[in-house]
Amino acid sequence: MRVYVVENDDEVRATLRSLLEECGHEIEWYADGREFLHRSGSLPPGCIVVDRNLPGLATLDFDKECVRSCGDRHEVIVLSGPCDVCDAVAAMRAGAVDFFELPYRRAELLDALTRANMRLEERAAKKREAAKNLQLFGRLTDRELAVLRASSQGESSKVAAHKLCLSPRTIEMHRSSILKKLKVPTFAAALVMANSANMLHS
Repeated sequence: MRVYVVENDDEVRATLRSLLEECGHEIEWYADGREFLHRSGSLPPGCIVVDRNLPGLATLDFDKECVRSCGDRHEVIVLSGPCDVCDAVAAMRAGAVDFFELPYRRAELLDALTRANMRLEERAAKKREAAKNLQLFGRLTDRELAVLRASSQGESSKVAAHKLCLSPRTIEMHRSSILKKLKVPTFAAALVMANSANMLHS
């Protein structure tokens, strides 16, 4: 897993280096939080380990800004000096994997890194599935997409036919074709798939 460490304290960096390298993670180091946020959008997905108390940034709630800016692409683990419980709660609510007050416990940080990796893998799997689904939907004709949308609430062939000014038999023919192209066993499954791919709205 790629781990982006945003930390300028040499002692903390040294202990993190030992831990992360031992676990085989690929590490990139940043001492400047603003520079990292500027670059984060172009970086491959990974886990960000960020010190919320970087000089000049603590008052800006940098940890929560990091989660907001990077959370759609990366996972975030927050490190902190002495802090209030509300700070940890706020970071977790914003979407951080975990929040640790320094000095962190090795086992707990390793567990958080494992959870971050699992989240990244799940996200990647969902993206692959979404790309596959879009490719399958690309095989449908405009009429077949219209049949899907006309049936979006589970309407019968008769109701969908009335909406599209077609015969129920024609609707059934289109539905059969849709099942073959999407490789699903039932039309209900096709609707679920279409909904997850945001294909039910024109």
